[in-house]
Amino acid sequence: MTFHPFFCLKKKENWEKATLALVTPEQTKTIEKEGIAVNLKKFIDTEYFYKTDNFIHPQGKIKERVAQFERLYSYEVFHEYQKDEIINFYNQWRDQKERADSALFYQESDELFFFCLDNLEKYEIRQIYIEANGKLIGLAWGVEHPSKNWVGIHMKTDYSYKGLSRFLQKKRAELFEKHEIFSLGTSCHEDGLKTYKQELRPIYMKDYYYLSTGEKNGKN
Repeated sequence: MTFHPFFCLKKKENWEKATLALVTPEQTKTIEKEGIAVNLKKFIDTEYFYKTDNFIHPQGKIKERVAQFERLYSYEVFHEYQKDEIINFYNQWRDQKERADSALFYQESDELFFFCLDNLEKYEIRQIYIEANGKLIGLAWGVEHPSKNWVGIHMKTDYSYKGLSRFLQKKRAELFEKHEIFSLGTSCHEDGLKTYKQELRPIYMKDYYYLSTGEKNGKN
């Protein structure tokens, strides 16, 4: 039998003749130690992890960019917003730069955004909305993780406002002050997003791979 899970399966007997996504290097070594052949190993992406307090009390360039936004603009912060206005803003955000709309990633990203929008209360998604001059200019969502940490699931900004993304990072982190660590996901193979997440100074990163395995004792 061949399995196709997103994460490495817990039962060792299911590691054989499987295709596995989002497998870490440590998990790969564990599979190999069991004598199971790894026929294909392909890098997928890197996930970025951060310390919540580093954003609640930012230093260096992050602090400077937060202060820049606060200095340049008059703004209001909200924790809920009208759904139709969120959709209008999302469409404007997508139009800010060319995007490969036919690519699977962007299709999945759109679907996830609207799924979250339809289930904000059900999944207890914590929300920040920034308004300037009577219009929505940025939003950020986050959700608790079973590990007792949290995940930043969406952030969308009007790129014309300087320092806005760092300001949003700070305000969202304040909603999770009791949770030590959080993830901002991967770069999705987008160079600009990769640079941005590295500039936010992650405390550690985790690489993920796609694996195709054979049978135990080296059989394909």
